[in-house]
Amino acid sequence: MIDIVKKEKNGRTKLEWLDSRHIFSFGQFYDPENTQFGPVRVLNHDIIAPNGGFPKHPHDNMEIVTIVLKGELTHEDSTGTKEVIHTGEVQRMTAGSGIVHSEFNNSDSVPCELLQIWFFPDRKNLEPNYEQKKFDTSRRKNKLFKVVGNEKEKGTIFINQDAELYISEPDSGTELTHTAEEGRGMFIYLINGRLKVNDENLSEGDSAKVISETSVNFKTEEDSSVILFDVPLN
Repeated sequence: MIDIVKKEKNGRTKLEWLDSRHIFSFGQFYDPENTQFGPVRVLNHDIIAPNGGFPKHPHDNMEIVTIVLKGELTHEDSTGTKEVIHTGEVQRMTAGSGIVHSEFNNSDSVPCELLQIWFFPDRKNLEPNYEQKKFDTSRRKNKLFKVVGNEKEKGTIFINQDAELYISEPDSGTELTHTAEEGRGMFIYLINGRLKVNDENLSEGDSAKVISETSVNFKTEEDSSVILFDVPLN
C-alpha cells in the first residue's frame, strides 16, 4: 500500500526569520493521520533567514538529525559543543537524558535551508552526544546514498534506533529502487522536483508512505532531490 500525502496537508510555521513546513504533527499543527512514521517523529523542512535562528531550548530522549541543504547553520549545546554545519553535512545530536542547544544562521545575506528529523531512540536516558560528517554530494547523484544507520559503519552517521535514512539527487528520467525487509516501512519525502513512486505522482513537498510492500520504485520526471526512510513499523 502506498499512501500519498500532498504538500497542502503539511503544517506550516511562517515567521519573519523562519519558513518551516511540518510533514508530521509539530507545535500547533496537529494531523491525527500524520503524527509519526514508525520511530520517525518529526520531519521539518526549514528555511532560516540571515541572522535568524532558534535560541537555547531543551530536548530529551530524541535522536535529532539535521541535514543542511543550502547555507550554514551554527550549533551550540550544553555539552560544550559548538560547530558550524555546512551544505552537504549531516549532524546527529543524541538528546538522551537532557540537552540544551541553539541553532543560528549567522550569515548576513544567505538563507539556510535544512531538514530537521527527530527519531525516537531505542532506549531512554542515553548520555547526550553529537556526531557530524561531511558527505561528498556527488555520492547522492542518481542513487540512494545512506547517510544515517544503526550500525557504526564507516562513512555513515550512527543513530540509536533501527532506522536508515537515504538521500538522492537523481537527474530527470532516472529510475531507482529500494527494497526493505518484511515488517518495515518506507517513507519518501520529495525535497524538490517531480517523480513517480510505483506510478503514483509526487511533486515538490509531497511524501509517500509505503506499507506492506517490500520494494519501491521511483522514476524522476525532472531533476529532483529526495530522501527515503527505511524503518520498523512494529
